[in-house]
Parts: sequence; C-alpha cells; structure tokens
Amino acid sequence: MIQLLDHRALPELKTPKSLAVRIVTPGGIFWQGQAQSVTLPSKDGEMGILKGHVAVTAILDVGVLWLRSNGKVFFFSVQKGFAQVEADQVIVIVNQAELGNEINPEQAQYSLEIAANNCHLAVSLPDKIQAKRALKLAQVRLKAAQGLR
Repeated sequence: MIQLLDHRALPELKTPKSLAVRIVTPGGIFWQGQAQSVTLPSKDGEMGILKGHVAVTAILDVGVLWLRSNGKVFFFSVQKGFAQVEADQVIVIVNQAELGNEINPEQAQYSLEIAANNCHLAVSLPDKIQAKRALKLAQVRLKAAQGLR
C-alpha cells in the first residue's frame, strides 16, 4: 500500500528568490548576476530554468540565450558550449557571447545577407558547412540584437 505524505506536515523550504547566473567565455566572465529565469539554447531545443530546477548539464548550440533579471529581459547571442545547473546556480560556458543590445542591428542584418549569399555560392562540402554555420550565427546575432528568441 502506498502511503501519501501530508504536505502540511513537511517543513517549509526556504529557496532563494533568484538564480545566480554566470556566462563564461575563453576571455573570462562575460556576464554575472541574478536572474529569475534563464532560457538556454540546448542541442535539443530551448531549455527553461527556474529556481529549484533539478541538477542538469546541457550541451548548448549556437542560439539566443535570454534571461529575466530585475524586471528586465537580456538577450545574448552565444556560440556552442555547455551549461551546468545546480543548487539554483547556472553556469554557462560558451566559445563566444555577445549582449544583444550591444549588437548593431543594421550590421547584423548586413552580415546575414552576406552569409545567405555565401550559402548560395558555396560549392564544396566544407564550404557549404562553413557557410551554413556562418548563416546560423548571423541569424542568431540578428535575433539577439532585435530582442527575439
């Protein structure tokens, strides 16, 4: 027979109001602060993290990482890496990161157009692979600059 616990008898758990988040690149700590939520661009799709999330390590893809901190939403363009979530801490280690509001949208749009053109011009398989990677990064940078996911 299964015995259910009475939740009223359990001690109240005290949890922090936010997550401690650190975004690290090869150059060092890129961004550090508190956030109420973090959305990661994992290899399997977007992964939302809130306080109390189970411990997990995730492989990250090129994408837009976004977080809510003190009532504001921050968007980051990130390249591949991984994230570790444990005890209301999120540590993101990526090859490169850019804060969306520091990316010039017009420049990002121009880079996207060049990358799309290079995809059409690529002939060899290595060139096609490189062109597709550049296109994806250009798309992500533009989304981050525009505050999109």
